Amino acid sequence: MSSFNLAAQTDSYPRKPIRLVLPFPSGGGVDLVARPLAEKLSEALGQNVVVENMGGGSGIVAMQHVANSAPDGHTLILALSTQVAVNPALFSKVPYDSIKDFSPVTLIGFTPYLLVASPKFQVDSLKSVISLSREKPGSINYASSGNGSGAHLAMEMIKSDAQIDLVHVPYKATPSGVRDVMAGEVQLMFVTIGTVRNQVKAGLLKPLAVTSLKRSGVMPQVPTVAESGLPHYESVVWYSVLAPAGTPSAIVSKLNLEINKVLKSQDYQQRLAQEAVEVSGSSPEQLQTFMKSEMIKWAKVVKDSGAKVD
Repeated sequence: MSSFNLAAQTDSYPRKPIRLVLPFPSGGGVDLVARPLAEKLSEALGQNVVVENMGGGSGIVAMQHVANSAPDGHTLILALSTQVAVNPALFSKVPYDSIKDFSPVTLIGFTPYLLVASPKFQVDSLKSVISLSREKPGSINYASSGNGSGAHLAMEMIKSDAQIDLVHVPYKATPSGVRDVMAGEVQLMFVTIGTVRNQVKAGLLKPLAVTSLKRSGVMPQVPTVAESGLPHYESVVWYSVLAPAGTPSAIVSKLNLEINKVLKSQDYQQRLAQEAVEVSGSSPEQLQTFMKSEMIKWAKVVKDSGAKVD
C-alpha cells in the first residue's frame, strides 16, 4: 500500500463499525468492563463499536481470530492477563504470539483476586492458613475455576512463597467452586471481588486477603497478601486493548488517545470501581513493556507449579 493510500485510510478512520472482541462468552465480568467502554468510544469516534463475545479455549479462539484479522483498526480485542501472559506458558502450542501478532493500544486497568474461606473453616486470616498448613501439610483444600486458571496460579504463587502444601480442587466454573466453599466442602478459593461481594456481605464467605499491592477501595478492611506475611506478593487480573500487528501507528495513536479519554472520565471510573477494577491507562509502548514482563513472570509461576492443560 502506498504512503498516500495509507495516509488517506488513516485520516478517514474509522470508516465502518469497529468490532471489540471479548475472549469469553457473554454475561461475564469482562462485559462490565467492555460494554460501557464501547458505548463511550462509539460517541467519540462517530462509529458504532460493537462488542462481540467469542469464548473458547481459554480465549485462544478469540486471540487467533483477531491476530488474523485485517490490521486496519476495525477489529480489536479486549484481552486479559490470561490470554496475553499465561496461555503461552500453559499450553504446549498456542496459535498466536502475544508480542509479534498484536499492536498494543492501551492498558485499561487491574482487579485483584480475593481469598475467601468457608465460614466453617476455623481461620480468620491468611497468616492462620499458613500456620495451619505448616502444622498439617496437605490438610487444606482450595478450589479454582480450573487447572491453569488465574485463580489456580495465584494460589500456586502463595504455596511457593510461603513454602506450604495445599491441595488443589479444580472446578469447571467459578460458581460451582464458590458454592462448595460456602458449604464447607472446600476451605479456600481465590475469586475476583465482584463475583462474591454479595456473599461476603451476607456472611456466607470470609474474606482473608486481596492480591493487589494495596488494599481494595471496595473492601478496605481486608488486608493484602503482602501485609499477611508475604511481602512483594502481587497477582492481579489486568485488561488491555490490542489490535492486529501491522495496524498503522496513526490509527493505534488515535485509539489510544480516545480510549484513555474514556478511562479518565469519572462515570467510567465509577462503573468499574463497582466491580473493583482500578482504571489505569497507558501508552502503547508502556503496555508492550508490561506485557513482556508479565509473560516472564507467569512463565516462571506455571513452570514452578507444573500446571499443564494439554
